[in-house]
Amino acid sequence: SRQILHREKTNKIIIINLFHAHMMTAMLDTNIIDELLLEKEFCNMLNSLSTKGELRLFITGVLKNQICQIPDINRKDELTQVLENLKIEYIPVEFAPYGYAYGECYGGLSPDVTLDHKKFIGGNYKEIEDAMIAATASSDKYRFDYIVTNDKNFRKRLNSQKMITKAITFIEFKKKLGN
Repeated sequence: SRQILHREKTNKIIIINLFHAHMMTAMLDTNIIDELLLEKEFCNMLNSLSTKGELRLFITGVLKNQICQIPDINRKDELTQVLENLKIEYIPVEFAPYGYAYGECYGGLSPDVTLDHKKFIGGNYKEIEDAMIAATASSDKYRFDYIVTNDKNFRKRLNSQKMITKAITFIEFKKKLGN
């Protein structure tokens, strides 16, 4: 918290605490939806924080497409239900290599992207979807606080770039929210 000194007419110094209410912003990776499937009480807490204006959660078309590709219809329905029950916002990706279509972006790189996507991908084209999520969350347009993912390599690749947006685990996310 910040403190401001305020002098009243009597020359007494009064310290006023100002709490800057920072709203946490977080992009969810697909593997976190699996975690949330098992955490109904935590989902209720997330919705409560969203309602109070303390948290905003986001997903991209990458997550939606990954869920659509799940062959087990029951599992796909369960994960879709988690998304429908959360106060979550969908945003288009800021980076999509040519040949990849996600939501409103078909091939291209937004001028707002700050991620070194080539370094992030590192020649491994299996990492393109992760790069799309990372480039979007960390772009100058959004500058989210966190990407929540249990993918260790994803976290390492993003955090090594010293971005404002940090990749954290589900457990770390819960701790940051006081759970």
